[in-house]
Amino acid sequence: MNKNFLNDVIKYKRVVIRRDKRAEPLAVLKKRIKKLPAPRKLSQALLNGSGIIAEIKRCSPSVKRFPNTNDIVKLAQDYKKNSASAISILTDEKYFGGSVNDMSQVKRSAKLPILRKDFIIDEYQIYQSRAYGADAVLLIASILDDSQLVRFHKIITALGMEALIEVHDEAEMMAVTSRFLSEDGVIIGINNRDLRTLKMDVDTAVRLLWLVPMPMIRIVESGIKTRQQIKQLFRLGADGFLIGGSLLKSRSPGQKLKELIYGR
Repeated sequence: MNKNFLNDVIKYKRVVIRRDKRAEPLAVLKKRIKKLPAPRKLSQALLNGSGIIAEIKRCSPSVKRFPNTNDIVKLAQDYKKNSASAISILTDEKYFGGSVNDMSQVKRSAKLPILRKDFIIDEYQIYQSRAYGADAVLLIASILDDSQLVRFHKIITALGMEALIEVHDEAEMMAVTSRFLSEDGVIIGINNRDLRTLKMDVDTAVRLLWLVPMPMIRIVESGIKTRQQIKQLFRLGADGFLIGGSLLKSRSPGQKLKELIYGR
């Protein structure tokens, strides 16, 4: 495994963005956006439902192929049937086997808020997200400087979407929460996985949850496998969870989701 996964991803993203800009210029995306209905509110869906964002990804750096992803529309409907509040879609092609077209497919069928999960480093990707059906966009604090994070957040909200701002450590948490303290409906994602090394530490959320000020929404990402974990993290202040691997590795992702929400 490369010592810094993020560096490799960002180099690849720059190539992809140049390709996409040639294929669909920004003006084309903006024209398409004007014809779209208003986005669904991720924050409301999380607070009014189970709080679970169920993820769709065909593969990952550690899993060659997830067995339940041949029909992502069926998978999304299974998630909805079993009380998912929203759906996260990995749109990265090289490392996660996805595309922006996956969002369009799922958006038409699942009727839940769609979170675009990708490595957003250019404002073009934000307009692209909206044009292809995203209701919310993941922003990773570790790959954006302060001015980028603020500017991207403003573009996202101006387009009627919401941002899930992802942090991994105390320094990122303090920087992000102080910057967005006066904003309404801010969603903070605490990722238990270090994206530089891909190492997992399920205690990351335990250390960081108390640092998120009210009324920011607290989402825990990665490493959630049991109902007991969810109950513990709810007690510590979590408002919801983004869950992918444990669902996609199970024989029945919908049944696994149901067990995580309600228990056996």
